[in-house]
Amino acid sequence: MITTTIRDDASEIVYYNYPQIPLYVKQDYLSDYVGMSSISHWHDDLEFIVILQGKMIYSVNGNDYLLKEGQGIFINSRQFHYGRADHGVDCVFLCIRVPLALLDTTSHIRKTYILPLLNSENYAFCILDALNPSHTRMMEYLNKIQMLCQAQEPTFELTLESYILYIWKELYDDFVKPAAKTEAGTTDSTSSSTSTASIAT
Repeated sequence: MITTTIRDDASEIVYYNYPQIPLYVKQDYLSDYVGMSSISHWHDDLEFIVILQGKMIYSVNGNDYLLKEGQGIFINSRQFHYGRADHGVDCVFLCIRVPLALLDTTSHIRKTYILPLLNSENYAFCILDALNPSHTRMMEYLNKIQMLCQAQEPTFELTLESYILYIWKELYDDFVKPAAKTEAGTTDSTSSSTSTASIAT
């Protein structure tokens, strides 16, 4: 069974499963978790979830969202989150955790493209939906990351980093668009998007 190891402050102790590069990439089943549920936690790492089969209720900062097959979610750094089964239905999902160090290339990149999104109170999460071309591209690259990690061909680490930067570029573009406020989640449940995922009741 899979368990989430947390500290006294509810932060998760994150383990990376690829020694060549600090990254967590794994396909999981909710049925592998005790009670088919994780527990609410946070971490500095960015997290991406892609629903491969079934559905999952995903909670971010106390608000619940129903994610279905073909959807995903990005969770920004230091946000409380966890996933659980919807009425006992199992879910197969891809989970990728990315340490911020993989994005932090230069001071200009950090100040211009990383910190504005990272520190925004209006971008706690972003639900990824196949009907959005940008979101589709991000989920395609997330699946490519899993395939790269499985194959581990020469120079795969460099390709991984390029994919991660591309995904962040898509997130940043979404963030700076005026319409991003209706696509991205906030810590205020009244302004969170409901257009790409049902709010679980």
